[in-house]
Amino acid sequence: MSTTEPDDAKLTFAGMTAQVKRYILRALRFPLSWGVPEGDGEPISERPHLFRLDARRLRDRIIRAEHMIRCLIIWRAFRMTRDEGVEPVTSHLPTPPAFPALRESVRPVHPLFAPRGEPLFAPRPPAFRISMPEPRSEDAPCRSERSAREPQGRWVRPRMDDLVCNDVLYLRLERLDALFDEVDTRAGRLAARWAGYCQPQAAVDTSPSCNKNGDDLPSFWPPSAGAPPSSLIRPLKSHDPPHDLLENASEEECEDLHILHDVAFRAAESFPALCG
Repeated sequence: MSTTEPDDAKLTFAGMTAQVKRYILRALRFPLSWGVPEGDGEPISERPHLFRLDARRLRDRIIRAEHMIRCLIIWRAFRMTRDEGVEPVTSHLPTPPAFPALRESVRPVHPLFAPRGEPLFAPRPPAFRISMPEPRSEDAPCRSERSAREPQGRWVRPRMDDLVCNDVLYLRLERLDALFDEVDTRAGRLAARWAGYCQPQAAVDTSPSCNKNGDDLPSFWPPSAGAPPSSLIRPLKSHDPPHDLLENASEEECEDLHILHDVAFRAAESFPALCG
């Protein structure tokens, strides 16, 4: 991370929004710069093949851009609630099924379709979520430890000069513009849900959040039956961005990731006080 002072313009919401847009444009131009033509003299297609090394570089750029958009949404949700006010929306948590859902059996591929070599299902990108997953437990075995215990079979290491064309990766890349344009819309929905989560706590007179002396305890979610888990209002699980987001990122991008993550983390921490 840079030791120089960040530009004051980047410390504003408008300034950081402009920065995120720049990173999205860089990611969108990446395949045009590093894509491999399908033949001699052929122009680069919209979804060109990439060397495996470059596909991983593109994936890292996409993940960083998605996280920046996530932080913008959280920051905007806080600003909406603080400056504009939002109407709380009561949101019920989904109830898990009593029994595991049965997986639908897949019928055989139609014999006239099979020779075409097309995918059986249309590819789609993974869902974009505001809340990051919980960090992996330190006690959980790492991938290398698991693989060491598995039977050893014939395995060929993937080469970085292998040509790949990952449709899901391109769908994820092409979705960045839409996610960026939906920052205000998604922030409004998020702020309304968070305000709804905080609403019932303000209506309780004898809340467990107060001790016997009447002093407020430093807890936004007092333990009570039916209370939503704290992760719903703490979407970023650590004060610093995850280490894998910073790998192979430029100095400027690392700095911007730290700024955005820090602002979003503090915004989520401060949000319940706005609804109290």
